Amino acid sequence: MIDLSNIRRGLLIAYIIALLAVTLAPVPGSVYPPSGFDKLVHVGLFGGLAFLIMWNFGSWRRITIAEALGLTVVAAILIEVLQGMLPFRNADTWDFVAGTFGALLGIVLAGAARKWKHSSDSISTD
Repeated sequence: MIDLSNIRRGLLIAYIIALLAVTLAPVPGSVYPPSGFDKLVHVGLFGGLAFLIMWNFGSWRRITIAEALGLTVVAAILIEVLQGMLPFRNADTWDFVAGTFGALLGIVLAGAARKWKHSSDSISTD
């Protein structure tokens, strides 16, 4: 059987690097998405981060749901603070709210995925 722990860890690290690149890189004004669409992007980005945190650490009970949510919310806050300090980006409270909603969604999806995996494991062993 393949050990997924290294793959999971590598995927989380690559995701964090991509998240930082997407949220902190200079973006020309002509590339900005339509109004409101960036909130969906924040939901997706931080939902993915929360999901990967739970996938990496939640299965071993090294991290609780509250800790995963806290880490993701802190990441969303830090991204907004850093964006506010950059001359080519701007901080937005609603981006933080969208990121927090995404974190909650990612944790719910991780829980559903875990439940689905456990139910499919019990079906395949019967």
